[in-house]
Amino acid sequence: MQFAYQIAEDIASGRQTCESLVIQCLERIEADNIKGRKLQALISVCPKDIVLALAKQRDTEVRSGKSQGPLHGVPIVIKDAIVTGPELGMTNTAGTEVIKAMKAKRNSDIVDRLLEAGLIILGKSNMTELCGLKDASTPMGYSTVGGQTLSTFRQEGLSEKDQPIAGGSSSGSAVSIAAGFVPLAIGSETSGSNVFPASVSDVYGLTLSAGRVSTTGIWRISNSFDRIGVMAGCPGDLRKLAEVICSDSIIVRDQVSLGDNLNFKVGVLDPTWGTWGQEWKQKWEKQKEPYEAFVKSLEAICERVVYPLHLDEPNHLNLSGNGLHQVALYECNTVVKGYLDQFENGGVTDMAAIVQWNKDHAELAMPKEHPGQSMLEDCLKLSTQMTPEIHRETIDQVKNLAGPKGVEKVMHEMGIDLIVSNSDATLVSYAAWLGWPIATIPTGWRKENGQPCGVFVLARANQEDLLLKFMQAVRDSQT
Repeated sequence: MQFAYQIAEDIASGRQTCESLVIQCLERIEADNIKGRKLQALISVCPKDIVLALAKQRDTEVRSGKSQGPLHGVPIVIKDAIVTGPELGMTNTAGTEVIKAMKAKRNSDIVDRLLEAGLIILGKSNMTELCGLKDASTPMGYSTVGGQTLSTFRQEGLSEKDQPIAGGSSSGSAVSIAAGFVPLAIGSETSGSNVFPASVSDVYGLTLSAGRVSTTGIWRISNSFDRIGVMAGCPGDLRKLAEVICSDSIIVRDQVSLGDNLNFKVGVLDPTWGTWGQEWKQKWEKQKEPYEAFVKSLEAICERVVYPLHLDEPNHLNLSGNGLHQVALYECNTVVKGYLDQFENGGVTDMAAIVQWNKDHAELAMPKEHPGQSMLEDCLKLSTQMTPEIHRETIDQVKNLAGPKGVEKVMHEMGIDLIVSNSDATLVSYAAWLGWPIATIPTGWRKENGQPCGVFVLARANQEDLLLKFMQAVRDSQT
């Protein structure tokens, strides 16, 4: 599929109609989502009559000179954590059966922004159920409603355990782009849930700074960490999509003054930094040569490259054992109530009701292959075990460890503005605690199974412009 900016240019010039484009996208989805490769990237697709009516409306707007922006008429999918109103004809599930039958009152704020900018919401993507909140054993990319999202990079002859994965929790968003269903997608992230699936699908991803985008009407795990992310096939498309959904309308370009690309000052972590366990460490040990070749290539576009950069892994980011996981689960009880308020009363109004509904409908909600809901139950326990005082103190103390005593200190001392790691790294934990933007850049594939991989890039709060310029410079240097 073409990039979004190319599609928008073709629509604006009359070389392509929105209607014909949507028909092509629907044909690709029909071929490979449930049938064909059985990617299970989308939980729901906008009904044909509704989406074609919207496409015709977009064509009329183009002909009458009323194009609504640089992405007018471009198809997009959104993670099914995001609520859509009845007029779009799609279910809201967050991947779980309990929500599926509930009727939303209205669109979430981000959906209204996308529609006002002229985009066409084609479907809602599969995800790790409840953004990974249901059970500790739930596989990445699996939901009771949508099944297991599969990577487009799967290969014949490989055992299941060696196959490329789709990641999670925003698995379907990334796979929808990789499969050519759409050129753009929206994901969400608590800690890595947007950038990780983008990286394993050879897609560019950007998780925006805290507060950049309204999260009203979105299933989230926490108030402190959850943010919205964008995915696309190139950095330029990421920028356009981010500018559509940001609360201040645009990514503020005067936030940093680069002038020349050579002004980039980058610190690069060791290729095995922040990997989960021995298996992941060994994977990145095998990638050391291409990783260091990438680091070497940065010298051509950067004023300063520090390698290897020394930064503590985020294992210490806790207070008396309370870390990101505990804080998020404590907050989830309140956050979930806010999400459920977006629906007409279906008898399920809080976390306790979700847990009980799943028990009462176990055959439907907890199939034998994935029968648990341990994390939902942990949320209920933490609501009484953690006090508001401990919650507040934990956030204050750990943010200080992550920022002034952590990455901020290292960046200041080393004279750098960006930090680069492997694309499986726990650098996402620093981003989550501080609400900083983090991106992923595709850099290659693993020899053993063809799994795409890349790098994560972290910038200070509200410096998306710097990140996007760096991503574009890297891409230009690769072509």
